[in-house]
Amino acid sequence: MKYYCTSYFVRTIKTLTSKKIFKYNSCIKDIKAEFASKSLNQIIQTSYSLFPMENRKFSIMKIRIKNSDQKVGKRGGYRLIFLINEEKQFIAFLFLYPKTGRFGKENYDNPELKEFLNTFITEYEGNTLIPIDINNITLKYFKSL
Repeated sequence: MKYYCTSYFVRTIKTLTSKKIFKYNSCIKDIKAEFASKSLNQIIQTSYSLFPMENRKFSIMKIRIKNSDQKVGKRGGYRLIFLINEEKQFIAFLFLYPKTGRFGKENYDNPELKEFLNTFITEYEGNTLIPIDINNITLKYFKSL
């Protein structure tokens, strides 16, 4: 399975991890722990489908991820919005937001979701999605982008 992310996702990571005192620096490690050892079917089963697309070629999903910096578990951790293409066996990370802390928010809204999708579509069609090696991903990788 291949993993990608959008430039919008990279900006989100950079914002969340800009200062250690915000306690979001474990987000990449926590994402890796959630995805690295799972098959596509396991990921689908542990996620919420926000918008299943035609013939399930593309689906927009949301998953809870623990925040190991704040020791709050999945309920108070992060929400990761991502897109799955089952046919081509890839996942694209669109947006990450914490439920608690300085950047905590209850949910995203429809204009934000449209922005995530527009960024994905533009980068997918332009072949500029950022590839990720989920087994070797680090925060340092995102800070270098």
